[in-house]
Amino acid sequence: MNFTRQTQVSLWMAVLVILLGIIALIIVASLNIPQFITNDTSSQPTTNAQVVSPLLVEYSPLAEYDLHRSRDELQVALYHIEAEGALDGWTAQNHIRAGNLWRDMGDLGRALLHWEAANAVEPNANLLRQIAEIYLERGEWGITWDRIQMLLDLAPNDAWSLYTAGLLIAPSDPISAYGYLGQVAAQDNSFSENAQIILDVIGESETNADIILRVGAELTAIEEYSLAENAYQYAADLYYPFPEATAYVGLMRILQGKNGEAWISEALAFDSTSATIQYIAGVYWRSAGEFLLSENALIEAVLLEPDNPTFYAELGNTYRAMGNPLDAEVWLQTAVIVSDNNPIMVDALNNFYADDTFLVTQPSLENNTDNSEQDPSVISANGWAVYVSGDVEGGLALIDQALAIQVDNPRALFDKARIFLETDRVSSAIPLLQQLANGNSVFAGPAQGLLDREQGN
Repeated sequence: MNFTRQTQVSLWMAVLVILLGIIALIIVASLNIPQFITNDTSSQPTTNAQVVSPLLVEYSPLAEYDLHRSRDELQVALYHIEAEGALDGWTAQNHIRAGNLWRDMGDLGRALLHWEAANAVEPNANLLRQIAEIYLERGEWGITWDRIQMLLDLAPNDAWSLYTAGLLIAPSDPISAYGYLGQVAAQDNSFSENAQIILDVIGESETNADIILRVGAELTAIEEYSLAENAYQYAADLYYPFPEATAYVGLMRILQGKNGEAWISEALAFDSTSATIQYIAGVYWRSAGEFLLSENALIEAVLLEPDNPTFYAELGNTYRAMGNPLDAEVWLQTAVIVSDNNPIMVDALNNFYADDTFLVTQPSLENNTDNSEQDPSVISANGWAVYVSGDVEGGLALIDQALAIQVDNPRALFDKARIFLETDRVSSAIPLLQQLANGNSVFAGPAQGLLDREQGN
């Protein structure tokens, strides 16, 4: 078939138009621009009037953010907030949104960057408090102080800011701290009582080591562990070397879920013969779940200072944490005896019995295993439980049964001596205590402490 030149040109033009059309369709499809239709028309027949060209729809990052935030699609929501910032600049509100997303994704570092940026654009008291609380938890006390001062510029009577500012500088500047805490104590709010506690410690005097330790102790008692760490760290730095304060820094850190082993090790390197430092180390290791290290440190504390009931109580708490209620009981009981029935120690023992009722309500051996039935320490523990329940002679009978199995069983000797002491048979108790004090069991220290107390009387 023959074509004229004009016909050939026309055919090529038609092919070119078709090819250009196909290319245009491919380009449009590759753009993948979403179509936004204001009404759901999925169940209606589509007409040309209802089709919105994707090239004519304006992209809305905030609308996309809201959609994906509601679906808990945090990373996608963050993408659209960042797109909004790139398109129209970062507003304080969008920095807050981004910060909240990073917080919910577990990255407080990036969250803080956005919240700080939001505050720089538009200062906000609530946001500043949130920022300050995070720095406080992280132990960045200098930045915490700066943010609190910014907050007080916006809200001069904010109770939390006055309270926290006072606690931050109580170790280093008691006089200025008195000004902050005095304002809080004069108000009727949730911080007033604790503010007054610290005011009673610092007075209006200059700082010294004793005041700093007392401030740290009170902050620990009210569970302000980061602020207590700040107090002890200040003392450790100011009076270096100050091993007691250094040990307390480690303890405060573990109570916040941080690692404080370096501080404990440093304190022990300075003075391993200090009963107080061994005690702090024992509580630290128990909090860290290292029960054998805790046991060893607390036994060392008891041996170094056998007349301190706190050490016995903490050793009891360690045995309790180890799942050893029998030894826990004996050391808590010893704490009560050595303290002359101090109410705090009595409460600790009563709380123990409230949780471990078997030792009081089931003093027989019926529920013990075959092995424990022949264990003189277990038999003696049950004898003590019988005594506590009011049957003195029944308790002594079980303890004697334990001694028949092992004549020098330290637990049984100690239980028998304590019963003799409590029932005014001191002359019968003394030989048993002397036997224990001259031995090398863990009961040697407590026995010597009881002897010293009786001889002092």
